[in-house]
Amino acid sequence: MRVLAAAKKTIAILFSDIKNFTSIAEEMDPDQLTHLICEYFDELSKIIISNKGTIDKFIGDSIMAFWGAPLSEEKPCFHAAKSALISLHYLEILNAKWQSEGKPKLLTRFGIHIGEAIVGNIGSAERLNYTAVGDAINIASRLENINKIYGTKIIVSEDVYQFIKDQFVLRMLDHVTLKGKAKVSYIYELIAEDVNQIPYDIHAYSTQFSKGFAFYQKTRLE
Repeated sequence: MRVLAAAKKTIAILFSDIKNFTSIAEEMDPDQLTHLICEYFDELSKIIISNKGTIDKFIGDSIMAFWGAPLSEEKPCFHAAKSALISLHYLEILNAKWQSEGKPKLLTRFGIHIGEAIVGNIGSAERLNYTAVGDAINIASRLENINKIYGTKIIVSEDVYQFIKDQFVLRMLDHVTLKGKAKVSYIYELIAEDVNQIPYDIHAYSTQFSKGFAFYQKTRLE
Protein backbone atom coordinates (compact mmCIF):
# COMPACT_ATOMS: atom_id res chain seq x y z
CA MET A 1 0.00 0.00 0.00
CA ARG A 2 1.29 3.43 -0.95
CA VAL A 3 0.42 6.37 1.34
CA LEU A 4 1.07 10.03 0.46
CA ALA A 5 0.41 13.02 2.71
CA ALA A 6 -1.85 11.05 5.05
CA ALA A 7 -2.65 12.28 8.55
CA LYS A 8 -4.71 11.29 11.57
CA LYS A 9 -7.82 13.44 11.86
CA THR A 10 -11.07 13.42 13.79
CA ILE A 11 -13.87 13.18 11.26
CA ALA A 12 -17.60 12.46 11.17
CA ILE A 13 -18.38 9.57 8.84
CA LEU A 14 -21.66 8.81 7.09
CA PHE A 15 -22.59 5.56 5.38
CA SER A 16 -25.77 5.10 3.37
CA ASP A 17 -27.35 1.99 1.87
CA ILE A 18 -30.48 1.27 -0.16
CA LYS A 19 -32.92 -1.27 1.27
CA ASN A 20 -33.34 -4.41 -0.88
CA PHE A 21 -31.25 -2.97 -3.68
CA THR A 22 -30.14 -6.41 -4.89
CA SER A 23 -33.76 -7.41 -5.51
CA ILE A 24 -34.47 -4.10 -7.23
CA ALA A 25 -31.42 -4.53 -9.48
CA GLU A 26 -32.44 -8.05 -10.49
CA GLU A 27 -35.86 -6.90 -11.65
CA MET A 28 -34.84 -3.78 -13.60
CA ASP A 29 -33.46 -3.30 -17.08
CA PRO A 30 -29.70 -2.49 -16.78
CA ASP A 31 -30.04 0.84 -18.60
CA GLN A 32 -32.98 1.91 -16.44
CA LEU A 33 -31.16 0.83 -13.28
CA THR A 34 -28.05 2.77 -14.28
CA HIS A 35 -30.08 5.92 -14.92
CA LEU A 36 -31.94 5.52 -11.62
CA ILE A 37 -28.89 4.96 -9.43
CA CYS A 38 -26.95 7.78 -11.12
CA GLU A 39 -29.83 10.19 -10.47
CA TYR A 40 -29.93 8.96 -6.87
CA PHE A 41 -26.18 9.43 -6.36
CA ASP A 42 -26.25 12.82 -8.04
CA GLU A 43 -28.99 14.23 -5.82
CA LEU A 44 -27.63 12.86 -2.53
CA SER A 45 -24.10 13.98 -3.43
CA LYS A 46 -25.34 17.53 -3.98
CA ILE A 47 -26.91 17.52 -0.52
CA ILE A 48 -23.76 16.20 1.16
CA ILE A 49 -21.44 18.61 -0.65
CA SER A 50 -23.71 21.61 0.02
CA ASN A 51 -23.49 20.68 3.71
CA LYS A 52 -19.66 20.77 3.66
CA GLY A 53 -19.15 17.03 3.25
CA THR A 54 -16.54 15.14 1.25
CA ILE A 55 -17.75 12.25 -0.90
CA ASP A 56 -15.26 9.45 -0.33
CA LYS A 57 -16.69 6.80 -2.65
CA PHE A 58 -19.69 4.95 -4.00
CA ILE A 59 -19.65 1.29 -2.98
CA GLY A 60 -22.30 -0.51 -5.00
CA ASP A 61 -25.45 1.33 -3.93
CA SER A 62 -23.79 2.83 -0.83
CA ILE A 63 -22.29 6.26 -0.24
CA MET A 64 -19.39 6.91 2.11
CA ALA A 65 -18.84 10.56 3.04
CA PHE A 66 -17.04 12.41 5.80
CA TRP A 67 -16.68 15.84 7.43
CA GLY A 68 -13.47 17.31 8.87
CA ALA A 69 -11.11 16.63 5.97
CA PRO A 70 -9.47 17.84 3.83
CA LEU A 71 -10.59 21.07 5.51
CA SER A 72 -11.23 21.29 9.24
CA GLU A 73 -14.86 21.64 10.25
CA GLU A 74 -16.15 23.05 13.55
CA LYS A 75 -19.43 21.10 13.50
CA PRO A 76 -18.84 17.86 11.55
CA CYS A 77 -21.56 15.88 13.35
CA PHE A 78 -24.12 18.64 12.82
CA HIS A 79 -23.50 18.74 9.08
CA ALA A 80 -23.49 14.95 8.76
CA ALA A 81 -26.81 14.69 10.63
CA LYS A 82 -28.38 17.49 8.62
CA SER A 83 -27.26 15.85 5.37
CA ALA A 84 -28.94 12.57 6.33
CA LEU A 85 -32.22 14.27 7.30
CA ILE A 86 -32.33 16.44 4.17
CA SER A 87 -31.56 13.37 2.05
CA LEU A 88 -34.51 11.48 3.54
CA HIS A 89 -36.82 14.43 2.92
CA TYR A 90 -35.67 14.85 -0.67
CA LEU A 91 -35.93 11.12 -1.30
CA GLU A 92 -39.65 11.34 -0.51
CA ILE A 93 -39.95 13.75 -3.45
CA LEU A 94 -37.76 11.60 -5.69
CA ASN A 95 -39.63 8.41 -4.80
CA ALA A 96 -42.97 10.03 -5.65
CA LYS A 97 -41.53 11.05 -9.02
CA TRP A 98 -40.04 7.62 -9.68
CA GLN A 99 -43.28 5.86 -8.78
CA SER A 100 -45.19 8.08 -11.22
CA GLU A 101 -42.69 6.94 -13.87
CA GLY A 102 -43.21 3.27 -13.00
CA LYS A 103 -39.87 2.99 -11.21
CA PRO A 104 -39.23 1.48 -7.74
CA LYS A 105 -38.75 3.42 -4.53
CA LEU A 106 -35.23 3.66 -3.15
CA LEU A 107 -35.53 3.47 0.66
CA THR A 108 -32.28 4.56 2.26
CA ARG A 109 -30.68 3.96 5.67
CA PHE A 110 -27.81 5.90 7.24
CA GLY A 111 -25.16 5.38 9.93
CA ILE A 112 -23.12 8.23 11.42
CA HIS A 113 -20.10 8.09 13.73
CA ILE A 114 -17.25 10.40 14.72
CA GLY A 115 -13.73 9.31 15.52
CA GLU A 116 -10.09 9.34 14.52
CA ALA A 117 -9.11 8.04 11.09
CA ILE A 118 -6.14 8.12 8.76
CA VAL A 119 -7.06 10.45 5.91
CA GLY A 120 -5.04 11.00 2.75
CA ASN A 121 -4.04 9.70 -0.65
CA ILE A 122 -3.96 5.93 -0.20
CA GLY A 123 -3.60 3.22 -2.79
CA SER A 124 -1.12 1.49 -5.06
CA ALA A 125 1.67 2.74 -7.31
CA GLU A 126 -0.82 2.70 -10.20
CA ARG A 127 -3.83 4.23 -8.50
CA LEU A 128 -4.36 6.52 -5.52
CA ASN A 129 -7.58 7.55 -3.82
CA TYR A 130 -8.20 10.31 -1.28
CA THR A 131 -9.94 8.34 1.43
CA ALA A 132 -10.23 7.61 5.15
CA VAL A 133 -9.38 4.32 6.86
CA GLY A 134 -9.61 3.10 10.43
CA ASP A 135 -11.93 1.69 13.06
CA ALA A 136 -14.18 4.77 13.03
CA ILE A 137 -15.07 4.00 9.42
CA ASN A 138 -16.06 0.44 10.31
CA ILE A 139 -18.29 1.65 13.15
CA ALA A 140 -20.21 4.02 10.86
CA SER A 141 -20.76 1.18 8.41
CA ARG A 142 -22.02 -1.15 11.16
CA LEU A 143 -24.39 1.50 12.47
CA GLU A 144 -25.93 1.81 9.02
CA ASN A 145 -26.31 -1.95 8.80
CA ILE A 146 -28.13 -2.39 12.11
CA ASN A 147 -30.96 -0.12 11.00
CA LYS A 148 -32.28 -3.42 9.60
CA ILE A 149 -32.72 -4.77 13.13
CA TYR A 150 -34.55 -1.75 14.56
CA GLY A 151 -36.56 -0.73 11.51
CA THR A 152 -34.98 2.73 11.61
CA LYS A 153 -33.55 5.04 8.94
CA ILE A 154 -30.73 6.92 10.69
CA ILE A 155 -28.65 5.57 13.57
CA VAL A 156 -25.89 7.60 15.23
CA SER A 157 -23.30 6.56 17.76
CA GLU A 158 -23.16 7.77 21.34
CA ASP A 159 -20.21 10.00 20.40
CA VAL A 160 -22.25 11.73 17.70
CA TYR A 161 -25.23 12.01 20.04
CA GLN A 162 -23.18 14.02 22.53
CA PHE A 163 -22.41 16.61 19.83
CA ILE A 164 -25.91 17.01 18.38
CA LYS A 165 -28.34 16.19 21.21
CA ASP A 166 -29.26 19.87 21.70
CA GLN A 167 -29.71 20.58 17.98
CA PHE A 168 -31.76 17.62 16.77
CA VAL A 169 -34.49 15.27 17.98
CA LEU A 170 -33.12 11.83 18.84
CA ARG A 171 -34.24 8.82 20.82
CA MET A 172 -32.18 6.16 22.50
CA LEU A 173 -32.50 2.78 20.81
CA ASP A 174 -30.38 0.30 22.69
CA HIS A 175 -27.22 -0.48 24.64
CA VAL A 176 -25.20 -2.69 22.33
CA THR A 177 -21.83 -4.19 21.54
CA LEU A 178 -21.09 -3.58 17.89
CA LYS A 179 -19.51 -6.37 15.88
CA GLY A 180 -15.76 -6.48 16.47
CA LYS A 181 -15.93 -4.24 19.57
CA ALA A 182 -15.61 -5.07 23.25
CA LYS A 183 -17.04 -1.82 24.62
CA VAL A 184 -20.80 -1.56 25.12
CA SER A 185 -22.30 1.75 24.00
CA TYR A 186 -25.66 3.43 23.45
CA ILE A 187 -27.00 3.96 19.96
CA TYR A 188 -29.60 6.56 18.98
CA GLU A 189 -32.11 7.14 16.21
CA LEU A 190 -31.92 10.56 14.58
CA ILE A 191 -35.54 11.56 13.99
CA ALA A 192 -35.81 15.24 13.01
CA GLU A 193 -34.26 18.67 13.28
CA ASP A 194 -37.24 20.13 15.14
CA VAL A 195 -39.73 18.59 17.56
CA ASN A 196 -42.60 20.24 15.67
CA GLN A 197 -41.82 18.03 12.68
CA ILE A 198 -42.83 14.91 14.65
CA PRO A 199 -46.51 13.85 14.67
CA TYR A 200 -46.36 12.51 18.25
CA ASP A 201 -45.21 13.62 21.70
CA ILE A 202 -41.55 12.64 21.74
CA HIS A 203 -41.14 13.55 25.42
CA ALA A 204 -44.01 11.30 26.53
CA TYR A 205 -42.67 8.55 24.28
CA SER A 206 -39.14 8.89 25.69
CA THR A 207 -40.43 8.73 29.26
CA GLN A 208 -42.31 5.50 28.63
CA PHE A 209 -39.46 4.04 26.61
CA SER A 210 -36.96 4.80 29.40
CA LYS A 211 -39.12 2.93 31.91
CA GLY A 212 -39.47 -0.04 29.60
CA PHE A 213 -35.79 -0.07 28.71
CA ALA A 214 -34.76 0.05 32.37
CA PHE A 215 -36.94 -3.00 33.03
CA TYR A 216 -35.50 -4.74 29.96
CA GLN A 217 -31.93 -4.14 31.16
CA LYS A 218 -32.79 -5.34 34.64
CA THR A 219 -34.33 -8.61 33.42
CA ARG A 220 -31.44 -9.19 30.99
CA LEU A 221 -28.94 -9.00 33.84
CA GLU A 222 -30.89 -11.28 36.16
